[in-house]
Amino acid sequence: MNISKQELLEKLSENNGIGYVELDGLLHEIRLVNGNQIAFTGACWKWTQTEMPSAHGDYNVLTDVLIEEDLMIPGFPTHDYYEFHETVHDFS
Repeated sequence: MNISKQELLEKLSENNGIGYVELDGLLHEIRLVNGNQIAFTGACWKWTQTEMPSAHGDYNVLTDVLIEEDLMIPGFPTHDYYEFHETVHDFS
């Protein structure tokens, strides 16, 4: 969902102060602090393509999986709108 910074603050407040924003293809966990400030937790995820065995193990399937990356805390960018997700599972 593409939302403004004010809407982002409201969504974080409604979601117990936690949420996720997508920046440059990475999903970053954010938290609402002091009521009106947004902070990165450092946790981030990205989609990676991988091969996995089929249910019977007789062939491999190419699939996308969401992989947690090393901790990274970027500076929060100033945009007019942000791509917000309430959970990691909403990121697709």
